[in-house]
Amino acid sequence: MPKTNSELKKKILEDIKKTGFVSELKTISLLIDKGWKTEHSETFEDKDENKSREIDVLASKVEYVKELGFRLTINLVIEVKKSDKHWIIFSSKRRIRGLGWRIMNRTYNTRMDGTTLFGPRIIDSKSPRETIELVGKAFHEFNKSPNEKSNIYGALISVSKAAMYFRDRFNDGKPLKNFAPEEETSVSIYLPVVVLDGLLFEVCTVNKGNIKLKEKDFIPTELSYSSPNYKNEMYASDLFPDIVTYKGLGTYLNTIEKWRLNMFLEMTESLKKVGKKPARWYLEFLEIAKKV
Repeated sequence: MPKTNSELKKKILEDIKKTGFVSELKTISLLIDKGWKTEHSETFEDKDENKSREIDVLASKVEYVKELGFRLTINLVIEVKKSDKHWIIFSSKRRIRGLGWRIMNRTYNTRMDGTTLFGPRIIDSKSPRETIELVGKAFHEFNKSPNEKSNIYGALISVSKAAMYFRDRFNDGKPLKNFAPEEETSVSIYLPVVVLDGLLFEVCTVNKGNIKLKEKDFIPTELSYSSPNYKNEMYASDLFPDIVTYKGLGTYLNTIEKWRLNMFLEMTESLKKVGKKPARWYLEFLEIAKKV
């Protein structure tokens, strides 16, 4: 009996490894090791399909300064894909040098006299895309017929839809007409990311049109997506999901961390310059605490 159980367990483990579930668990484990709060198998509304769909991982990190009433949240919305068919990404020079506030975001109490308190340089500085010249624009899976539906494109669109859903699911209240020093200021950024447990290659043209093929661990992409269900604002059809291999995920997260902390420091300095005060709710809480 013990031998039978051992053989059965071995077969079950071998079968599980063929699925993407193990890749999801490995991704979550690495995120936790890097200090991210994670949620597994959350659902989101696909407005095109008019149905609920699942996203593999949500990960977030929050910084809060009580003295300034300022909160910065970075959210990674992650789709994990395991593939034996190598992913091939056709890249070209990026159309937009820096994303700035085209990055998927939700903000509150960040505008003064019609202008943001935080310029686009703060968003772009030290970001994973800062030094990248090429972005993925078209996609192919090795040994797959060109007529077959692209799993790569589908994953990128799906994870972007999920990121938009989580950005929009909470209402911060009526937007302020102008910056109020005593109100809380919040910035939430949502990054759609596809983690590939497999091999990733980039194809681009170099001198005289020669084709260059190189294995990569990180390729940022730019997509234009036209749908009336995702056209509620100026840049809704411009999507910027990242593709990262599981092998390169640790390095990617280290870059995200440097970018996140740099952004946090620069934003707090900007708030100090405009006389930001602790949030009203925090001062009221302190008054109540004194009476207890």
